[in-house]
Amino acid sequence: MYQRFGLVLVVNHACNLRCSYCYTGEKFPRSMPRTTGEKAIDRAVASTAPGGTLELGFFGGEPLIEASLIQSFIAYAQAATKAGGLSLSITITTNGTIATPAAWAIMTDGAVDLSVSHDGLPEVHDRQSSSATGPIWRR
Repeated sequence: MYQRFGLVLVVNHACNLRCSYCYTGEKFPRSMPRTTGEKAIDRAVASTAPGGTLELGFFGGEPLIEASLIQSFIAYAQAATKAGGLSLSITITTNGTIATPAAWAIMTDGAVDLSVSHDGLPEVHDRQSSSATGPIWRR
């Protein structure tokens, strides 16, 4: 049993930016099945010592494409850690361009530590991105 247990759920490999140098994007558009994420959370909770902390992270591609799925995983983890007498720490790394209500709810949730990735100056980033919405830093 561990006092702190870190679990990162890679909820998808899809990304809306499709940067030329990136390992992910349209090549791997599938998302994590809900049962897979829940089983991983159950295993992590079972591996965490009483009174310990589950450090739950979300990553992708662009994880907020799956914002509703992430919300369900957060709720599941909150219930599981509460039942197990554990603390829960939540992090997400995003490109910050998904603006759905579910994505905004996650990004503005005070219980979530948010990291926004970017790849240099606007002109450098935009030159590498083939986003369907065009350059993201000049809107």
